Amino acid sequence: KVILRYDPIFIQDNGKYSINFHIEEFEKLIKSLSKFTNKVIISFIDGYRKVAANMKDMKIKEISNNDMRFMAKHFSDITKKYNLQLETCAEEIDLKEFGINHSQCIDGNLIEKIIGYNIFNKNVRDDNRLYCGCMKCVDIGQYDSCIHNCLYCYANINKKKTLENYKKHKPNSPILFGDFNPETVKQRTNGVESFKINQSELNF
Repeated sequence: KVILRYDPIFIQDNGKYSINFHIEEFEKLIKSLSKFTNKVIISFIDGYRKVAANMKDMKIKEISNNDMRFMAKHFSDITKKYNLQLETCAEEIDLKEFGINHSQCIDGNLIEKIIGYNIFNKNVRDDNRLYCGCMKCVDIGQYDSCIHNCLYCYANINKKKTLENYKKHKPNSPILFGDFNPETVKQRTNGVESFKINQSELNF
């Protein structure tokens, strides 16, 4: 039921995060967790506008196709050694020569297998990003609400707002931070209740 992800894969100019670093750390990770999963997904770094400011001091080097293929070959050899399936997430590059196929993080077939039920419109793609093969879905969460402050995170832009939202978190509330009047149900579509909450209705 667990898919192991190794991403974002990026290279620094004369820094810690070299090609050899990734190969060595990838094998350590696979060796430690190979008994807990059947599939590993890798992804090379994308230039998200929202995270560019956070990572400007990292001196990240553009990864060439040759670098991707070199790492993919080693990653493939490692996962084969541990009998794991290796796939890519939202990548244009074709790595089938190494036995690596394009994948989807939100895998309708896997979810059906786990829950034991058929999924309606399972083959409708999310189209959230170019080359993304995920089943259409709804993310759970809220922007600017996690205080881990990971550099490569497009969900947290404003650190001050993030801390403020975190302080508003109520463990027993059905929403991530704050609270709301349960009578504020606006619509019900295909058995799913949707809530539209005005700021004035929140109880902080």
